[in-house]
Parts: sequence; C-alpha cells; structure tokens
Amino acid sequence: MASIPGARFDITGASGSQGLLSPRSSWRAYVLPRGGHASQDSTGTLITFDSSAVASRFAANNWIQRALATADIRQVLAVGGNSVSISGAALTVSENDRIYLIGNTQPSVTGGSATYLIPQTIIRQRDDDAADIYTNSMVTSNSDGLIQFFGAPNYYDVIVQDGNQANQGSIIDLPLGAVDGISTSVDALFGASLTINGALGVTGWATFGSTVTMNAAMGVTGWATFGSTVTMNSTLGVTGIAAFGSTITIVGTSGNYSHAGTVTFGQTVTISGISASGQTVTVLGVLSGNTLSLSQSFGASLQPQLRLTTTSGLSFTSAISRDVTWNTVQYNVGGLFTPSANSSTITIPTGQAGLYMFVASLEYSANGTGNRDVRVQKNGSPLAANSSRHRTLAQGSTDGTMVMVSAMFQMAVGDTASVVGLQTSGTTLSLVGGAPATSRFDVTKLS
Repeated sequence: MASIPGARFDITGASGSQGLLSPRSSWRAYVLPRGGHASQDSTGTLITFDSSAVASRFAANNWIQRALATADIRQVLAVGGNSVSISGAALTVSENDRIYLIGNTQPSVTGGSATYLIPQTIIRQRDDDAADIYTNSMVTSNSDGLIQFFGAPNYYDVIVQDGNQANQGSIIDLPLGAVDGISTSVDALFGASLTINGALGVTGWATFGSTVTMNAAMGVTGWATFGSTVTMNSTLGVTGIAAFGSTITIVGTSGNYSHAGTVTFGQTVTISGISASGQTVTVLGVLSGNTLSLSQSFGASLQPQLRLTTTSGLSFTSAISRDVTWNTVQYNVGGLFTPSANSSTITIPTGQAGLYMFVASLEYSANGTGNRDVRVQKNGSPLAANSSRHRTLAQGSTDGTMVMVSAMFQMAVGDTASVVGLQTSGTTLSLVGGAPATSRFDVTKLS
C-alpha cells in the first residue's frame, strides 16, 4: 500500500475582552493508539473495561495515562479478561475516564507538562507510507491552528497541549480511512476492475466481473465467482461455492486461502509465502482445477491438525489463572484457529466434529517457589469432565519449570478449546518463548 488516509482539524480558542475565537498557533497534538474507557469506579491497581476486546488494546509494559492528568501515568503489569493491572502506586479511576495508551516508553513529565516519547503509532507528513514520520507522533499547529497528519487506517486518540505543553483536551476514537472496511448483507456485483485497500465482507453472493486486487482481508458467506484474475495480498475466505474463471494468485507472507465448500479453479493457482508465516491453505470440501503451484500441501482429505506457540513472554500474576494467548502458528490444517492480536481459543468449524487429542506444554520463567499448573479446557469450563489438568512443584530458582498435559475430548461444531496457566510463586512470572518452542499447543483430530 502506498497511499494512506489522513485527518485534519483546527485548534481555536476564545481570547480578549470580547472572547472572540482565534487560531491557536504552536500548540501540540500527540496522536496515540486507541485506548479505552473505564467501565467502573476503582482505586487500586486494577482498571476494568466493558469487555476483553477493549482490554486487549493494551499489553504488558505499555505506559498509560488516566484522563489528562500527567500525575496519573502508570505502566501496565498484565492484561487479563476485561481488565488490566498496573504497577506502582494505586490509581483512582472514575467510570467513563479515558485510559490513554502511550506506548512502551515512559513519558517525560515536568510539573504538569508532559512529553510523550515514542508513542506506539506511526504518522506521516504526507499521504504516502514512504513519507517522513512525525517524531514522537507529535504535530505542531501552524499560524492558522491547523493540525494535519496521515497514517494507516485505524482509530486513534489525540491529546492536545497548549504552548506550555499542558494538556488542554483530547479527541477520542479519531478514525483514519475506512476503518471497518466494506460490508454488505445483500449480493455484491462488481463489473470490471476492482482494487480494495480495506476489508471486504459479503453475506450473500459476490460476483467479480474481471480483475480483482485485494490489499486487505476478503470474506464471502455464500457463492463467490471471480470472472478473470484475482490477486490477494491478504486473507481470502469463502463459505459456500467458489469459482475462479482464470487465475488466482495469493502472495506475501500474509497470504492465506481458506474454504468450506466446493472450489473450482479454471486455470492456474499460485499461493506463495505461506510456510514462512505459518499461514495455511485449507479446503473443507471438493477441490478441482488445472495447475496448482503451492508452497505447502493443499488437500481436502487432510485431518485437522494445529500447532500454536508463543515467541514472547506472557506474564502470569501469582495465584491468578489466565488463558494463554498464541502469537505464532506453526501449521493450521482445517481452519481450527484464527490468528489475531489476542487469540487464545480454537473453534471447531463446520464439517470437523469428532474426537480430538490436545497436548499443551508451558514453561514458566525461573523461580523456586510454589506450584505450576497447565490445563486444557473445553468451552471455557474448568469442570473435571471438560478439562484436563497437571500440576507440579517449581524447579530450582535458576531453572524454568515446564508442565505438560494431554486430553481427549469429543468436540461438536462450535465447541472451543483453550489452555489455562496458573503459578503460585508469589511474584509475576513469564512464559519462556522462542525456539525450540517449549510453550505450545498441539491439536489433532483422531476420528
């Protein structure tokens, strides 16, 4: 993608004896990642949001700020469920307070003035993704009070400061571009060439008359007919019947094609850059076509099988269990897992009910105190009939401790499985990631 969307606004304020509005020159606007609103009053080290989706916008080691108060800057210790825990002094939060997400670098605060260093965003001075970047994601208003910047499609928060770097206001959930992509609940007909830079979702029939280039995810629930050439630089998924009249090319490390139904390729299929990123090619129905050029096996007869690993430490607060989130897919035959920023569960898709074997192993960082637990559970239930658990005493203070558990469950369509960890060392520990993968989740359909 080259061209990127932008935003602009003007900063004005009242001045003089008559209170006339005038532009505010040399004011600052810090463009931050999307934060979240607190859902309840609290005083302590836990901030609660409306849902886990909001909480998942934050991560361990992020710096955050409550409302516009520079005295209320804290660091995130861990994220779990619909809340985040923070380190340092207790924080008083009121319901509906905005919790701003700064990034992984602590802001510099002098008196009531703050400099937000290296926010977790990238904004540019022109409408191209090769343009110059604004340092610290900070834009200074010109003599007309104008603020203008460009960035990837997303929601952003903006903190506005006066010339003395005192926080004066904010803009919440500022959208850049078509953040939510394109969605239609009726048939979609595209007559000629089509290039889409945002997500496309169709519930019904989708007919593409000639050439299609997708730079973001496409999903069709129904029939998808492509009359000529399709180039996908992202995920393509079809539930129903897919017919490709000429050529389909799925390229790049994010390339992924999944299909639940019958698929017909009229001439040539090229799917590349898959194994390097752990992506998959999945067909859960009938496959036919002419030439297939793939970087890994493509078959309708393969039993579902999955391996998930974590390559970076996941924090566990002592005596608090949490789902393990997975950030790397080694292989995923059968479409059991949908990667995202906070993925923790697998879901059994249509046509794949049966008996499954689950094997989970977790390696906790070194600490010689307490127990280490791992549990595989079905449909989020800790009951004995729906889970399998293993507990062991911690190893020495210089060695990590690994626990492993296996389980067999009869799984129906829509059932989920997840891995839960727990440690009681009295301090926060992390999972050991990297290679070889000692914290992983293996899933295989047996029958």
